[in-house]
Amino acid sequence: MARKWFKGSKPQESDPRADIEDLITLGELDEAERLLRVRLKSYPSDIHSRLRLAHVLMKQKRQRDAVEEYLVAAESYARDGFFDKASALLRKIAKLAPANENIHLKIEALQKAKALDRRRELIVSAILESGPRTDGGKTVSTLQLQQLWTGLCKSSVIDQLTDDQVVRLALAGEITRLDEGVELVARDGELEELLILSRGEVEARVTLKGGEETTIRSFTNGDVIGDRALLEHRSWPARYVVTKRTTALKLTPVGLAEMLAGETDPKGFLDTLRQQRHDHDVVSTLIRLEKAST
Repeated sequence: MARKWFKGSKPQESDPRADIEDLITLGELDEAERLLRVRLKSYPSDIHSRLRLAHVLMKQKRQRDAVEEYLVAAESYARDGFFDKASALLRKIAKLAPANENIHLKIEALQKAKALDRRRELIVSAILESGPRTDGGKTVSTLQLQQLWTGLCKSSVIDQLTDDQVVRLALAGEITRLDEGVELVARDGELEELLILSRGEVEARVTLKGGEETTIRSFTNGDVIGDRALLEHRSWPARYVVTKRTTALKLTPVGLAEMLAGETDPKGFLDTLRQQRHDHDVVSTLIRLEKAST
């Protein structure tokens, strides 16, 4: 590292970033690149140095290498939640590499990620304003709410609802955590609950004629189970077991009534909640398996 001497005998360390800027100004681009790569090896998350490296590469007429560095910086911005900065950088990259279709796909993905993040913040704010939330008697923290809705917002069902409907669902639903190995409900159980899984895994299992338990299908992040039980008042078609610790939003008959109160399009709301029809798929699969086993 360079040293600068001032009045007195004690040397002072210079700012390496200032040295790099001097090198760029003087046209000593190879040395500037070397120092930037050394810094990024020690601090790979240093976006400023990443952008300066891309700038140096552009001055060296190495556009392809520069685009790669700009992409890494854009991904860092997006990962840290700076969607506008990431979007602006991707648009810049698109001009540098107009034939690269992957850039346009990244821009679309970023726009969707920004919309999901905005919706998550809207939901969490609405929940917090309504008062403390609990999970089995324990108060749910803001971070836990954010984690829950980060998973739920990726669900195809949630994506089809309006912001107002999502907030209604969030306020009417109950946060629930289920440990691995828990039986959610037995086959033909009358439990009237609908669950939207945020994370974890649940399996639908049945015991066929030979006495062997068979897994019909598994459900994970974003899946809806229990729509047949809650919305159509039918028994559960199989035994549902938690196979990985699960966090979900649970809707009960009381919550369903609260959710629909004052809703302008209750039928559309309900149709969206049942659109995956996973429980109906379980029934169809079970019928085929039982026919095959006879």
